[in-house]
Amino acid sequence: MSGLGMGGAFSAIAYLTLAHSDAHDVGPHSSAAQLLDQPATAALVGLGGALLVAPAPPAVALPVLPVVVAVPALAGAPTASRTRVPGR
Repeated sequence: MSGLGMGGAFSAIAYLTLAHSDAHDVGPHSSAAQLLDQPATAALVGLGGALLVAPAPPAVALPVLPVVVAVPALAGAPTASRTRVPGR
């Protein structure tokens, strides 16, 4: 579930990063966006794995996982309007 959300978000983040970049900054900005993607993927996969092996039984841990993933998404939703590309 987190991988699906991150996959959709990363392409949008990469597009916005490059849309706001000057022509001579495209390479470093693209590299920085890709470097950010890897630790975020590892952190969320690790968090999901930690929840599944938590002392709670899977019947408790599995419903908690979507909530843990949804909380940051809902917290970031109000800032989505700030990501408009100038001139569009």
